[in-house]
Amino acid sequence: MLAFVTLSVLLSLASAAPGCLNWVPFTVPNQAVISTDFSGQNMERFYVKYPCQDSVWFKLFLRRDDGANSHVEIYSKVKGNIYCNGAGAKNWWGGEKTDFTMAAGAMKCDGADLIIVVEKTADRVTIKNQGQVLYNQAFTDNDANCRQSTTQVKTQVWNYDGELGLSVFDKPTPRAIQS
Repeated sequence: MLAFVTLSVLLSLASAAPGCLNWVPFTVPNQAVISTDFSGQNMERFYVKYPCQDSVWFKLFLRRDDGANSHVEIYSKVKGNIYCNGAGAKNWWGGEKTDFTMAAGAMKCDGADLIIVVEKTADRVTIKNQGQVLYNQAFTDNDANCRQSTTQVKTQVWNYDGELGLSVFDKPTPRAIQS
């Protein structure tokens, strides 16, 4: 019974409400850098909070100890891309980039903010908003470093003059460390 209760608590923490997260601010001139520890976990979770505007453009670099794994880039409420280092024909910065679209109107604001969750496993990456899947990409054996565990996440903002927030859900509670 104790194992079931412990598992239930961990599962509820794993889908942590955005209000319970520690947000690290990032802007165009000041990126956020968070070291992560997903050992023993099947899923990595990255949360990004930003103003409910269509013109915000940002990127999450998901890195491993030896360098780049992948990135997730959101251009607008309907467009983005996922890059896998070392994948495919390696014709885009040494890897493969997959552009994607999300359904118009699918991203929902939470008041003045929009919060997306990037969930990554060895098999897939999924982008969610308010529990709804906006985009899912299954990995293949040809997706190289996308399948590897993330040890650090870095941000980059291309288009927005204000502040965004990043939080990581790893060991076993939400935390954020700015460096």
